[in-house]
Amino acid sequence: MKKYLLLSIVVIIGFLSFFILSYRNMDEDVFYSNEDKKTVVAEIPEKNIRLYAINKDNGMYTEFILQLGNSERYFNWQNISNPTFSPKLILSDLNKDGVEELIVILINGTGTGFHTEQVHIIDISTFQDYDAENPIHVIYKNVKTKLSPKEIRISFADYTTTLV
Repeated sequence: MKKYLLLSIVVIIGFLSFFILSYRNMDEDVFYSNEDKKTVVAEIPEKNIRLYAINKDNGMYTEFILQLGNSERYFNWQNISNPTFSPKLILSDLNKDGVEELIVILINGTGTGFHTEQVHIIDISTFQDYDAENPIHVIYKNVKTKLSPKEIRISFADYTTTLV
């Protein structure tokens, strides 16, 4: 009787182990198949720069992998999945240090009367992500206005215009 009980326990543990390992492998296959299905949504081919979307949910890409040469980094960004509103990649030396930065422009929303974008500035040697300064803040800091009953004066740097 003890032999049958022990044999039954060993068989049950064996079946449980088989099902647990099968379930675990199934999850791993899904993960890797998602990774294999990453979609190029923007690129600068001559510089070997690609932006891959790896997750699509409710009309939005919600996860990205940025490839710079042979290196890659994951970013938790969002962009509309409609190809009309694909992300944009631009190389430019923004801070005039002789090294180009990568500008990533994402479109987060669009519709009748509105369009929202998010800009990221990437240091291509370190993958450091810098948010671009809000243009409204730049205007507040640099544009001066003077209102009077007879005129409006707008000044920016050395330029001034007056509206009568």
